[in-house]
Amino acid sequence: MAIHLWPRRETPIALLRALAGRKDTPPADFDPQELVNGQAKIEPGVRPFTVSFVTPARQGLPRLYRQTRYLRWSPVHQWLWALASRTSLADYPPDPQNLKPTGNEIIRLSSDWHAVVLRDGMGVVGIRPDRGRDGAFFGYAELYLRSIYLDVILLGMLQKQGLTRLEGRMAAALDSSLSATMAELEREVSSFRHRLWAQHLTPHGTPNRLLAAYQCQHALRERFEQILTEINDFNRRTREDENRHVNSAVVVFTLVTVPSGIALALLQVLETNEPWLFAAVAVACAALIALLLRTSSARVAFRALRRRFTP
Repeated sequence: MAIHLWPRRETPIALLRALAGRKDTPPADFDPQELVNGQAKIEPGVRPFTVSFVTPARQGLPRLYRQTRYLRWSPVHQWLWALASRTSLADYPPDPQNLKPTGNEIIRLSSDWHAVVLRDGMGVVGIRPDRGRDGAFFGYAELYLRSIYLDVILLGMLQKQGLTRLEGRMAAALDSSLSATMAELEREVSSFRHRLWAQHLTPHGTPNRLLAAYQCQHALRERFEQILTEINDFNRRTREDENRHVNSAVVVFTLVTVPSGIALALLQVLETNEPWLFAAVAVACAALIALLLRTSSARVAFRALRRRFTP
């Protein structure tokens, strides 16, 4: 559920800090549950993801961090950080030694507006002055932000929720060690991959970069790779166990049937009907089988079969 807000006074920073539940911040003067008008239920204590957009006036954006140690930090970068992190200097003083953003952190939507995606927020800042109704650019920019760029973030959130659910199912499947449970998990992973795990949304790269930035913040690709690795490891161990059980059954069958076959062949060669000879051959066959079943190979095979049929 996406709720579109417009701050009526001051800057969006105060509203963002209230939505984030920052310390010593008064709560927002509205109830999100009333805004959705019964279309959804907002669980208490849920931390919302925010997407905020700020454009400068003719004189440009003011500096948020006026301390001397932040002089080399440009106002645009200050606003990007504040909007995406939903913090002020009182909440989280940034490290002056780590202020210069890398090329991967700032997404240059164009030369006129930039964006930053962090764990719980996305900040977008206009570079050129906003001329209001006289300038049409930021009107289109706002349209893009409220449509396709917001859809990218919503898709990333769905991917995050889906991976969290798959991780829980993975832990349960590994604890149960049942092939049927793992097979069901594989079907869920296949459904997740086909329905939600999109990487390229448009032919051009801006929405794809926004999605990649959100995935990077939550390590979604690494988590999905970990799930696939766990499934492959489980299937490999299952195949090895099945092969071991089959080989063990073949060993036991061979140790029992080969001496019996030799005994029957011997009786056919002798062509006798003497009962004592039948008894002697049977005793010798049983003794040979008993000796073979006491070998190390037979004991290993019996242990494997015992583990296979013991719950």
